[in-house]
Amino acid sequence: MKILLIYPYFLETRVHTAEDVRAVPLGVYYVASVLKENKYDVEILNWYNINETPQKISEVLAEKKPDIIGFSILHANRWGGIDIARIAKQIDPSVTIVFGGIGATFLWDHFLTHFREIDYVVIGEGDYTFLNLIQYLESDRSQSVGSIKGIAFRQDGRAVRTPKAEAIGCLDELPVPAKYFSYQHVPAIAIFADPRSSGETRSVLTPLATLLIKSNDWFGKAPGFFIFQMIRLRSTDNGSSIFVKKLLKKSWISHGSPFPAWIMSVKRSFTGCERPAVSRSATASKAVRKK
Repeated sequence: MKILLIYPYFLETRVHTAEDVRAVPLGVYYVASVLKENKYDVEILNWYNINETPQKISEVLAEKKPDIIGFSILHANRWGGIDIARIAKQIDPSVTIVFGGIGATFLWDHFLTHFREIDYVVIGEGDYTFLNLIQYLESDRSQSVGSIKGIAFRQDGRAVRTPKAEAIGCLDELPVPAKYFSYQHVPAIAIFADPRSSGETRSVLTPLATLLIKSNDWFGKAPGFFIFQMIRLRSTDNGSSIFVKKLLKKSWISHGSPFPAWIMSVKRSFTGCERPAVSRSATASKAVRKK
């Protein structure tokens, strides 16, 4: 099964915002990483500007032959997602189209009512909900799709939704996206350590680690998660994480070690969740396929 996750283009160039919308939202990488952990063939396409070369849309879709396409929908890129979904259905009417993201969460009824190209909408957190939906789609479908929490679909020609999925209580159970992908984000690092605001970055990880140690519930992440995500990104060879590489390199030099002991002590002290990492796949599969 081939799965594509697409970040579609915006109708207008986003010039009046402080946010850089060119980068794929980090949440998409988490969704993809959960799929990777469960041995699915998934690829992320950053199509924020594919409208500049629209002929490539049909060319790439015809080449990759996806079985399922998930779209990351904010608000301003919803029409880009709809347009690409229409092209995908024209190429292969059997392809399954799934919308997710904040825009889809609030507009699920509108999307399913007015756009026949859209088959499902993932509402809220999609990390495990999308996995559960995919496991259902590849199963014998003996159980009703309505048993999957956190989705919307058509039933008897009208849009319906299932009960809200449980929030992920411990975010550390999610696989770190840097294990599988290279990307342009590191959560919250720039908030505490932006080299543009100061010429001194040699010991920047020390106050960052101290703050995280004091705030174990910060954003639901254990401190070691952030530190080791930076370390993993630093090990990549692409230039997208050059800021992280420079940040860690200077900090490590200041501690006189290529891999400082204090980082290891943080990892040992804050192991994250009590439950094992990425433990839901088997449970989700049983819940979906149980007769």
